[in-house]
Amino acid sequence: MAGRSVFVGTYPPRRCGIATFTRNLADSTGDHEIAVLHAPGDPDVYPSEVRYRIRRDILADYLEVAHDLNRSSLSVVSVQHEYGIWGGADGEFVLDFVGALTKPVVATLHTVPQSPSARQRAILVGLVGASAASVVMSQSAARLLTRVYGIAPNRLDVVPHGVPNLHWSRPTLSSPALAWGRDS
Repeated sequence: MAGRSVFVGTYPPRRCGIATFTRNLADSTGDHEIAVLHAPGDPDVYPSEVRYRIRRDILADYLEVAHDLNRSSLSVVSVQHEYGIWGGADGEFVLDFVGALTKPVVATLHTVPQSPSARQRAILVGLVGASAASVVMSQSAARLLTRVYGIAPNRLDVVPHGVPNLHWSRPTLSSPALAWGRDS
């Protein structure tokens, strides 16, 4: 992402996969800020890159942060979407948030239900429609969005979510007790 970015999602010290993903994604880019989705019971202290806090169940927070981002010099807003981290019924406040933004949005869709409720379907379709780009992490998610949600394939980018290629070597076991399953 060229220019300065803001990433919107959960964030450490909260312990969840989206928080870890958001941190890793943000750390791999240049100049960035974080707008954290803060649920009741989440830790209250965040790292310095967290510039905005959106209380999950307070719609006014979403609109206020969107307004602040519109006035900023940020180039793009990266939205992490998972139904349970956004406020409103089925996380519908995400639509209020992106609808209030004038900056381009890149939505990362972490969960794509195979049999969505009408509201879940409307939220994903609306989010993709309001975004400049939408990212899914598998070809099967892209096919599902096309088939079940009616989203055009050219509106989706697949960026596989996996583990990095690491050099794997067999450890040297110095203790016979640890080597019980090893071929001799």
